[in-house]
Amino acid sequence: MMGIYTIQSFLQYFLQDVVKHFYLFNIKVAANAESAVSLFVVPLLIGGTASTLVAGIASDKMGKRKPLMYAAIVICLCVAVDFWLATRVSFMSNFNLIMCCALLFGIGFGMYNSLNWAIDTDVLPNKKDKEVQQGESFGKDMAIWSASIVLPQVVATPVAGFILDWCNAKLRFNYGYTIIFSMSIGNLILSLIAFAFVKIK
Repeated sequence: MMGIYTIQSFLQYFLQDVVKHFYLFNIKVAANAESAVSLFVVPLLIGGTASTLVAGIASDKMGKRKPLMYAAIVICLCVAVDFWLATRVSFMSNFNLIMCCALLFGIGFGMYNSLNWAIDTDVLPNKKDKEVQQGESFGKDMAIWSASIVLPQVVATPVAGFILDWCNAKLRFNYGYTIIFSMSIGNLILSLIAFAFVKIK
């Protein structure tokens, strides 16, 4: 979630400062970044809706959720890498490519959301455990899980925002985006490593 919110919170400014021109197949589709963001949401929602349904059904039929979750994280990671490249290589900031990334991100994030709840329930303690029978674990475990979703939203924006402003002011312009997208990539890679240690029943 840290990796995702580090990008999501600054998408409009990224479009404004890095992408700048909003043409799809040589047709101007937006006059400014605010309008471009609303267009970005369309393929994101399409990809997210489709992948949520497909991933949910597939995980139940396969009986294995981890491979699909790995795929979801890798897809989001690919989008973060593309955005990072867009800050350093001009042709990578083409709006056609950015819109493809919106669709790709929607697919990855939709898969993630579909599997998130299912995996959470899979890793809860066994009801036969004495501690669980006493009612001491479920509430605590669900609270930790909930905090892991909410806390990144609270932390990512101010931290990344400070870094973005400072780097853009003190270093070469747009370098701040390179830094925060590097942070996003790092967080997503760490999530892949951490998820490898999750044992699902």
